[in-house]
Amino acid sequence: MGTNPFTTINEQRLKNTNLTSKENISIYTDGSYSKEKKLGAYAFVATKNNQVIHSENGILINPESWNINGELKAVTEGITWAIKNNYKEIVIFTDLQMAATIFYRNNPKADMKAKQVSKDYKNKIEIFKTLANITVIWIKGHNNNYFNDIADNLANELVTN
Repeated sequence: MGTNPFTTINEQRLKNTNLTSKENISIYTDGSYSKEKKLGAYAFVATKNNQVIHSENGILINPESWNINGELKAVTEGITWAIKNNYKEIVIFTDLQMAATIFYRNNPKADMKAKQVSKDYKNKIEIFKTLANITVIWIKGHNNNYFNDIADNLANELVTN
């Protein structure tokens, strides 16, 4: 089995990020979807020095793209929260490769998929890039990543209860 190309890209991105800066925040995101309820959810967990300092989740009624919209909403809500709280260095950890690819726009296949998600996400991303130094890192979901698991549970609880 070959190496996921995102692994090398992620390593390079992390090297260029100062995770210990006072102005830095790490945010883990996740989205969830219930087919039966036609209900989506998003969640993000903000961490500083390996401690949760804020978490948030919310509902999406009739999301068009299942958990994709939830994940993208989690990314934008997490970045919005961080900017409002004066963080200038934001590292987003997402288990949706498309979220990272749309952010960097470096994969033609993902750009085709990106046409299916809302223009709102893309527009917000462009604005965010002018307000903070943002790094988006793809992480494998459901792989015992403590903070990603918290975000996953927060999103899932809204669509299962």
